[in-house]
Amino acid sequence: MFDDEYYWALIIESIENRSHQGNYAVERLISRWVERRVREIYRGK
Repeated sequence: MFDDEYYWALIIESIENRSHQGNYAVERLISRWVERRVREIYRGK
């Protein structure tokens, strides 16, 4: 699995230039990762 920095870079890039606009696979991947991270943070990991 990729580390957090990879995903943050991907999210920032997508916000800055919309390079993956319409690429729903990438958006789903980011969404799943964000949801998992939020759950881990709230569980105290």
